[in-house]
Amino acid sequence: MAAATSAVREAENGRDFLEAIQQRTGIRARVISGTEEARLIHKAAVYGVDVGADTALVVDIGGGSVELTVGSAAGATLARSLKIGVIRLAERFRASDPLSKRDEREMTRFVSEAIAEPIAQIRELGFDRVIGTSGTILSLGTLAGDDDVRNLRVPAKQFRRVRKELTAMHLNERLRVPGLDPRRADLNVAGAVLFDTILRALDTPDVTLCDLSLREGLALDYIHRNRSKVAKVEQYPDVRRRSVMELAERCNYAADHANQVSRVALSLFDQTAEIHGLAGREREWLDYAALLHDIGVHISFPRHHKHSYYLVKNGDLRGFEPEEVEIIALTTRYHRRATPKKTHPGY
Repeated sequence: MAAATSAVREAENGRDFLEAIQQRTGIRARVISGTEEARLIHKAAVYGVDVGADTALVVDIGGGSVELTVGSAAGATLARSLKIGVIRLAERFRASDPLSKRDEREMTRFVSEAIAEPIAQIRELGFDRVIGTSGTILSLGTLAGDDDVRNLRVPAKQFRRVRKELTAMHLNERLRVPGLDPRRADLNVAGAVLFDTILRALDTPDVTLCDLSLREGLALDYIHRNRSKVAKVEQYPDVRRRSVMELAERCNYAADHANQVSRVALSLFDQTAEIHGLAGREREWLDYAALLHDIGVHISFPRHHKHSYYLVKNGDLRGFEPEEVEIIALTTRYHRRATPKKTHPGY
């Protein structure tokens, strides 16, 4: 799965970019809205941090946007996406290094105005705790607390200290700070000002750091929407058998009968191995055909053997070569009393 966020949402050539990705890699990325991004981040954060019955406020700082959500372990009731990410701020207020007091005041004012309305909504709803996620916040958390930031609760005043220290440093000094990711050294000043301004507006005493974010939210959302499919993968790790069982269940097959027919067919196959001289792959085809032989009843009982053939042929069985699908389909086609005829094209 692939998701595109703020940069692609706003780029004039965003569609061209996604088409180029698909052409070169085969990966089809889905552009998600800021609200959807926030919802997925919330899902990941409350999965990674045990919020219990509390109401959690989740803050995620990205390059292009900041996501704010309020909700419980069940999901977000408020989700906002604001165009004040660290790259935007760094580009807008990069006049001085170290950051001048004037630029810092302007950046703080800009952020405060951007968050005023959503923060008012959030404070009206109320929250019990704040969770911070994303690379920027975790990087600041490392400087404020500890190298092991997972589920670490950090006092808000520690982020104020980090802000004060980072805004006073040149880039070369920040590159030498232990624990600071060099790739974020040019962005962490904006990140520190942004996060501290948000925390001050929330008037929260501390923040719990979470190392799960959008990527994990996408995976958790997929699992939630595909519970039966995921369970099927665990039950049938082999893609061929899983595909057969999915088709059988889609057609409401009679499981007990199909399994009994399979057992008898495979027993006969094994006992007559010296006669027919067939091997494991043919045995597998017989097993799958036995499981699927009656699925044509899903259409109608009369001529159900022919319906079974059609359903197997067009059932999107994965992991099989076309000839294998044809053999399995024909085996279901001829499971009744009439024997194949040479005039039958498939036979």
